[in-house]
Formats: sequence, structure tokens, C-alpha cells
Amino acid sequence: MCNNNLASSRVIRKVKEVITKILELQEVTKSFAGVAAVNKVNIYLKEGEILAVIGPNGAGKTTLFNLITNIYHLDYGQIYFKGRNITNYPTHLISRLGIARTFQNLRLLEGLSVLDNVFSAFYVSMKSTKISCLFHTGRYKREVEYFKQRALELLEESGIKEKASYEAGSLPYADQKLLEIARALGTEPKVLLLDEPTSGISSTESEELINYLFKLREKGLSIIVIGHHMRFIMKICDRIVVLNQGYKIAEGTPEHIQNDEGVIRAYLGGEQNV
Repeated sequence: MCNNNLASSRVIRKVKEVITKILELQEVTKSFAGVAAVNKVNIYLKEGEILAVIGPNGAGKTTLFNLITNIYHLDYGQIYFKGRNITNYPTHLISRLGIARTFQNLRLLEGLSVLDNVFSAFYVSMKSTKISCLFHTGRYKREVEYFKQRALELLEESGIKEKASYEAGSLPYADQKLLEIARALGTEPKVLLLDEPTSGISSTESEELINYLFKLREKGLSIIVIGHHMRFIMKICDRIVVLNQGYKIAEGTPEHIQNDEGVIRAYLGGEQNV
């Protein structure tokens, strides 16, 4: 009887563990010209968690995002989202399932308005047929009105709603960063991948971004952040994964990583940079 209870307990713990892992990478590997950019990396993201991936330039951080979204195809390994194997899923289907990302180099539609940039993300969710769009039927107009209202709500949450009519390319750089996040949220993701969200912004703007991301997490969003700004990373993240030359060399809480001698040698360069 005791053995049966123990076995049941183990099964329950395993099931709970699977449920809380919204995204999991197993033995993920990718090489370019024979050089491993990511080498047998295992990473998981829990529901409602903010996870950081850090490391020196060339450590494989952005490659990891490109593998998750299938911009790059895996050489080896598996990727699971909500328990489903999505390793070979096309990029557009991964987005529809609930994984969105931003890029280190912004990819805004600069000639369009701020509002239209966010509204463009909702096209994948629209149910109107091509005929409805062509003839601007009532159903199409109602959908457009609904999604434009949703776009305005996302802009309000990001703090740039008052600039909805501006051309995206005319915004200050920090606002462009917020706009790209708002546009990514237009796909209604469960997981958000942020590539260097603090690059090129001030410390004050970085603090505002922290508050914004905390609010998104409170709404149930799970987030992975790539970053070099260590004060930002230490403030915002629940866990940190450290990559170096394609390998995962450490994983743990911010406090653990901050005091890991291997991490300090490989990336941080000393406590004064933490």
C-alpha cells in the first residue's frame, strides 16, 4: 500500500510539473558551418514566469529565439508548448498557437500609424472572408472596429495611446520598443519572447518597462527576456539561464547567478557589473 501511494504521489508531481511548464526545450542543438551556436540546451518556462537568458555576444541567445519560432530549423532536439511537440511547426502556426516575439532590431511598419501597426497583428485573428473584406460587409466592418478598439487598449496599457495617430517611425526609440511589444501582444500570446528590450533606452525608461512587464505577467503572460542590462535582469526575472559559446553553463535565481563564479568569469566580468 505504501509503495502504491508513493508511486501515485510521484505521478501527481510529474503531472503538475508538466502542466506548469508552458514551454520546454529539450537537447536543442543548432550549428552553422560546423560550429555549434546552441549545443544540447535544456530550458523550460513556467506559466506566469519571467525567465532571462543571458550570456556574452555570440552565446546563442537570439539563435535560441529563432529556433523556438522556427525561423531556424533544429539540427537536434525537441520543443514543447503546453505539452505539444511543436518542433517542426511553421512559424505562422507557432504564432497562432500563442508564442510571440520582438526583435533586437526593430521591425515596425514605419510608414504606418502607431495604431495601424498594432492593428496589423490582428489580421491572423479575423474571421471575415476575402469577399467580405473586398466589399466591406457589415461583418468585416464590425471586426475592424472591434480589433481597432483592442489595439487602442494595448496601446493604453503600454502608455503610448496618445500617440496612436503618429507615424511609427517618428516615435522616440523607447516608444518604438513599447510599440513592438504592443504589436506582439496583438496576436494574443501566452508566451512572449523579448530580445534585448532595454537596448538603447534610459534607466528611467527601463524602470517603466519593468512595471509594464510585471502588469503583463499579472494577466497571465509568461515571458522570456534576452538582455545585457544586468540591473534590469536582476530586478525583473524569477530565474536566469546563462549561455556561453552555445552551452548552458548556469541556471538559477538572480541571487544564485549573481554569485556564481563561473558566470562572473564568463559574462559579468566582476561584481561591479551586476
